[in-house]
Amino acid sequence: MDWFDPLRDFFEHTRRKSPKSTKLEQPVQLVTERESSHPLQFGYPSPTIYAGIYAGATRVGSIEYGLNPILDRVYVHKIDVDDQHRANGHGLATLKVLHEQHRVPIVPVHIWGSALGFWSKAKSALAKSGGSIAAEIRGEDEMDAETQRWERLLNAKPVDPVDTSTPNRRRRMR
Repeated sequence: MDWFDPLRDFFEHTRRKSPKSTKLEQPVQLVTERESSHPLQFGYPSPTIYAGIYAGATRVGSIEYGLNPILDRVYVHKIDVDDQHRANGHGLATLKVLHEQHRVPIVPVHIWGSALGFWSKAKSALAKSGGSIAAEIRGEDEMDAETQRWERLLNAKPVDPVDTSTPNRRRRMR
């Protein structure tokens, strides 16, 4: 028996009995309240979507998110579950709904200190259902780099698979 076994057992026992255990399978719906698209917004020309999070007929929170112009990432700017509805799995269920709708990685934009635990839990919970949460975008430099990435991909010339102008390129059989 190692010297840290009693300590590990104590923390495992405490963690199992945690009253703040959350459930992933809380059914929620996202109801779009408004959309905004402005040249100074991150993700422009794609709109930023402001939606209410509903569990049944009850509004339990809100989310601010947007897809990038090449539709390969969902950026979550803000997810807010009302105090009386927290720790019921509504935030995790909201991310699962976004994943099911778009089937692309979810990218948090500037995680605040109090939300680090949520995003850590969400990353592992979403991975179990086939989704993924990519690295956070934090600050103007990272936003600019991400904007340049999708602008470069938007402006890229599509490659013709039957192009014979290059001598070493094989012609694709049809």
